[in-house]
Amino acid sequence: QVNAGEARLFWLTTIITPILWIMFALSAIIGMKPQWFILCCVAIALSGTNLWGYYKCRYDANTAKQAVANFAVGFMSSV
Repeated sequence: QVNAGEARLFWLTTIITPILWIMFALSAIIGMKPQWFILCCVAIALSGTNLWGYYKCRYDANTAKQAVANFAVGFMSSV
């Protein structure tokens, strides 16, 4: 079983990371540092993809569990 505090910490850091990179990117634009802006764009893409992937896995897993439960109930009622 997953500890609720650990899950909260995981999701908090997973969500905050892209936000921090966006702030760094804005700082690079304001400071006119294109090399750092490119790095920030790559980091935003990677951390955003990571967030999306974990989000999809979390909610697709719940959908899959519900589908299995519905199948089991339907199967048991037909027997």
